[in-house]
Amino acid sequence: MLLLFTLLTAGQAVAGHDWGGMDLCTLYPEKMPPGMSIEQLPQSDHPGALLMQRYCAQCHNLPGPGRHTAVEWPQVLERMDTLMEVSSRFGALLGRVEVPTQGESLQIQAYLNTNALQPMRHFSGGFREKSYQQHCSGCHALPDPAQHSADEWPMVMARMARNREVMKRAPLSPETQLTILAYLQQASLWDLAGPRPLSAIGSGRAVALAVWPAAGRSC
Repeated sequence: MLLLFTLLTAGQAVAGHDWGGMDLCTLYPEKMPPGMSIEQLPQSDHPGALLMQRYCAQCHNLPGPGRHTAVEWPQVLERMDTLMEVSSRFGALLGRVEVPTQGESLQIQAYLNTNALQPMRHFSGGFREKSYQQHCSGCHALPDPAQHSADEWPMVMARMARNREVMKRAPLSPETQLTILAYLQQASLWDLAGPRPLSAIGSGRAVALAVWPAAGRSC
């Protein structure tokens, strides 16, 4: 109610991160980590991805669909729909924004559900897995290692390291980074026959962490 009151009573503003000289992404880093470009999104040519770029980026950075699970996204979208509807009618904090039609909202939700974060469900209790749980569950649900390939995980971890810095979280030590990456790369290769040896990933693949690629797909 307080938020709605603020939206209804605040002065007219232009939709965007910056409002009254204040950057909302800086004020609320725990809510608004760095965004992604449309090219970085999975299925970037999907109608839902294009609609996210059109509507969601009016007020905040473009999020990746892997920021929430399929269970979480409907609640997030409902909250965003309410804020956009209020802002569209009354202006206020977010400015007057363009609101998606019901059909467009369904396309966005379908895209997010298809590419949502897949939470980890099976735990082995190994020390590498425990390090992953300890350091990677503070901002979002733990992704299932199989959601990305062994080749993709270094890029994902590079982006997460950038997000930790922006969100004022202590950086992980190189040893911790390598431990987590080794676990994710090995676990991403598990199948019904059981885990494959880390050597199956390819020589020097874990060392790719030290290179830190600049970009990656949504996590």
